[in-house]
Amino acid sequence: MLNNNVTEKKTKDNIVELHIKDPGFSVTEAFNTLRTNIMFSGENIKTVMVTSTNPAEGKSFVAMQLAKSFADINKKVVYIDCDLRKSVTLSRYKIRGKRVGLTEYITGQKSQLIYETNIPNLAVILSGHVVPNPIELMESKKFDDLLSVLRERFDYVIIDSPPVGSVVDACVIAPKVDGTVMVVRSDAVGRSHAIQAKKQLEKSKGRILGVALNGVGTHKGSYYYKNDASYYGEYYNEEQSEEKPKDK
Repeated sequence: MLNNNVTEKKTKDNIVELHIKDPGFSVTEAFNTLRTNIMFSGENIKTVMVTSTNPAEGKSFVAMQLAKSFADINKKVVYIDCDLRKSVTLSRYKIRGKRVGLTEYITGQKSQLIYETNIPNLAVILSGHVVPNPIELMESKKFDDLLSVLRERFDYVIIDSPPVGSVVDACVIAPKVDGTVMVVRSDAVGRSHAIQAKKQLEKSKGRILGVALNGVGTHKGSYYYKNDASYYGEYYNEEQSEEKPKDK
């Protein structure tokens, strides 16, 4: 169970400010559609992992925007940065002075875990410092207990995990959550690799809710511009160019 010292009351020490760019109307509507599809997947879908096949496909961007989308309709949401190997959360959202997170909590070093944010209804759990044994932490009973408590405390728990094709972390987490969303970046991953990643998740007995197609151009003249605005196109292209070395 969570330590009694971990509280949701807003204090100076447990608030972080997230600097999230406005992605624009089309991208916002795309996430509203993704959010609605998840809600219609079943009333018991509360813990959702977001992953991808490879780095640089936009899974961390999708995970945070999805969490914010739920918060925007007054759902109580917590975003968990489970990338204990190469997190981009602190740098991307310009979080200052906060390093304590999941690794410190699971290893018993700190009780501080949940940070409230400047976005109403949205809380975050940071990854914490890099550790040499992230798989052991994800497999621990303390992590299982944490997910159980968060499932009761929040309407939705959105988990950002490392790519399936790089490390096995996502396959360890998948059977512990209610469902997984796979992010596939257009023209960035081969069909066979994406299918293999899907099979890996299925072998771990994880439930795949669906795929979010990222990076599809929405410029005038393109098929998607004319027929469907619900893709995460040009906004993430700009974001990737800003943080390409660290992006996922």
